Amino acid sequence: MSEKDILDELFEEISEHPVEEHPEEEHSVEEYPVEEEHPTEETPIEEHVEEELAESRPTEKREEATTSSVLAKELEVKEPEVKKKKHSFDLSPEKGQGKIVITIYGNKGEGKTGLALSFDGKISVISFDHKTLPVKELLYPDRDIIVYDGVRYYDESSDDAWLESSAKSLEYIYTLLEEQISKDEPDWIVLDGMETFYNMAEMAMRYYNNLRPYEGIQNRNIWKQRRMFMRQVHNLAMKYAKKGVIYTTYTTLKGRIVDAEGNLIDAKEVPRWYGVMEQETDVTIRVDTIDSDEGKTFIAIVENSKVPFFKTGDRKDVTFVGIKALLQPLHEPLKPIPAIAPLMPVARTPATQTPATQSPSAKMPAMQTPVPLTSPSTVQSKLPVSVKEQKPEVMPESKPTKEEIEESSDIFF
Repeated sequence: MSEKDILDELFEEISEHPVEEHPEEEHSVEEYPVEEEHPTEETPIEEHVEEELAESRPTEKREEATTSSVLAKELEVKEPEVKKKKHSFDLSPEKGQGKIVITIYGNKGEGKTGLALSFDGKISVISFDHKTLPVKELLYPDRDIIVYDGVRYYDESSDDAWLESSAKSLEYIYTLLEEQISKDEPDWIVLDGMETFYNMAEMAMRYYNNLRPYEGIQNRNIWKQRRMFMRQVHNLAMKYAKKGVIYTTYTTLKGRIVDAEGNLIDAKEVPRWYGVMEQETDVTIRVDTIDSDEGKTFIAIVENSKVPFFKTGDRKDVTFVGIKALLQPLHEPLKPIPAIAPLMPVARTPATQTPATQSPSAKMPAMQTPVPLTSPSTVQSKLPVSVKEQKPEVMPESKPTKEEIEESSDIFF
């Protein structure tokens, strides 16, 4: 094949090739506009987004309107609930506990424990000084009195033992009241020797707060825990006693005065209050003794009483009688005592008084016309008939008998 023939073939191929490559060129040319047309494609997307936003805006308004209306309805419904109280209350008058708290105080050996054990009924005692059982066996061997050892686990031999044993003893007393004394169903619960229990509560407080027995306390609020321990024991005792709780404690001195020589002396002996004792006590009884050749006489004085069974200021010999000597006789409780004297007063003329010594300005009692007291006959003539017939009765002073005291004691004691 000659060169010319070869060139002719190549020319033919070349002449034919552009026709075949034309779509490729167009395709290649079409690729660029895709990139260039991208912004043009964004336009419909933006328009679509704007259309969606435009469509959503009225919907949001409708939703807002709907939400506000719902909230308004909810508020209308909940308005009474805001005023409604969360708790229900008993608004009836106080009915009272039906129990009393008595504190008996005095010096050593003056009969505090003996007087506490003289109350009638079943008695459960928590003794904190080991002095209750001997008194019970000596004075009341046949009485229904149960004595429990309140210091069974109490140990003051060392600092650590003092702290640990106090916490254990406090838990033991809680358990004793809840699991044993509650089964006894006592009329009275006696806590004898509050000084030891007071120290026990303090050491338990120090134990739970990691404080040594003699360490100072910066946070003064910690002392409230000791009071809480004593309050818990008091509440349990009041819960399981049918008639009340009796405390025994020593005396302390309150108030001081300066005598004529300038010496500072103590003025008055008062109970040594611990924890909630002073706040909860209804009756305070002071015991004292009088020594004589015949022996020792035990005297009890009611210093303060908020109940009708004891009279404030009453002072009695309780040597052989016990607490019954102080009880006030109440034959018919909750009933008024009938009047003894006449309703209208009567003018009284002493037998030793003569007309010469009488005052001319003497008058009759209120609501009566003044009458000169010239003679008894003149006075009687001026008085109404109903008054003439009335004669004032003079009741002789009498002391309640033993039977009356025992009868009155059955009402509460």
